Amino acid sequence: MKKSAGTFNGTSLRADFHEALTKAIESAKAKIPTDYVEWRLVEASGKEGGFVLVKELTVTIEVFLPA
Repeated sequence: MKKSAGTFNGTSLRADFHEALTKAIESAKAKIPTDYVEWRLVEASGKEGGFVLVKELTVTIEVFLPA
């Protein structure tokens, strides 16, 4: 079984999935002792609209340590 290194979030203020995912992966790489990241998507959520025209996407990934 793979050992989890925890969950990590990334947010894009342009609601760009790739940008949010990249930020989550970068966050994980800064916390774990390797630059190899194996992950799975846990959640994607966001906000859009309103009078201030919010456009935000946050992804949460679970990261696993290499064997």
